[in-house]
Amino acid sequence: MNIFELGKAIIENYFFMRALTRHIGEPVYFSEEECQKVFKGIENDLLMSNRFAVAANIKIMDVIWHFNVDKFFKYNKPLTLQKYFFKVHPEYLIDYIRWGQASYMYALEIKDYLQPFKQMTRITLPLKLKDGKYYWVLQEAMPLQFDENKNIISNINLYTILRPFEKKEELPFVGYVWDDGFKHEEWTKVLWKIYFTRQPFVLSTEQNRIVELLAKNPNYTNIEIANSFGKQKNTIDIQNKQILAKARQSFPNHPFDSVRDVVRFLADMKLLESQIKPEDMEW
Repeated sequence: MNIFELGKAIIENYFFMRALTRHIGEPVYFSEEECQKVFKGIENDLLMSNRFAVAANIKIMDVIWHFNVDKFFKYNKPLTLQKYFFKVHPEYLIDYIRWGQASYMYALEIKDYLQPFKQMTRITLPLKLKDGKYYWVLQEAMPLQFDENKNIISNINLYTILRPFEKKEELPFVGYVWDDGFKHEEWTKVLWKIYFTRQPFVLSTEQNRIVELLAKNPNYTNIEIANSFGKQKNTIDIQNKQILAKARQSFPNHPFDSVRDVVRFLADMKLLESQIKPEDMEW
């Protein structure tokens, strides 16, 4: 994989996450001041170890804090997510980006259960360190800040250097979910299913218009929607099928039977463009 392909993958990931997190609000838990206290405690634990840490704001897709990174990585300051991504072995970068996307979508599905530092996803990936060689590194990712709707605003990743990377190992690129120190088999299955089957849930402008219209009045027929948009009914039929297919691929843990099921789910997850509240919808 060349530099152009890697850069393209990183840019596509930026726009994917930007679309998925556009409705994230302000942190209600932890505040910035509380985060600084958390970071100080982590710094003390990592000071004399073969570990480092990176915290990132998911909405702005960038690093907000890091510790011990200089000890292991060679990079031009400041550290950004883009610079960090390029430390991942190029043959694993696309899978790593897909893993990150799947992890966030999984977090949306179980967000009512999430608490800071209680849940964790673990994965092993090859990173290029200061000596120019790749090493297998354990990544432990945990939620840090939430908004009032329990959407994750920022997370914190702890990294432990394990051993030199050998391509012949070819470990499967899958990870696990841990809850309060114990492996959670059911949530792990949900995450794996999203990772292996999901597609980014990104709707076209016309599909977004259909979703918004049905959110306001789910009794609209396809003929009425077509008339309001100046389109043929057949066009709306096709768009509805595409919306339903995208939702089933992106959120495989939810059995959608119709586009109206998708709209209701998007409202519950606070993913509607107009931020219509589920209780205000005309169902």
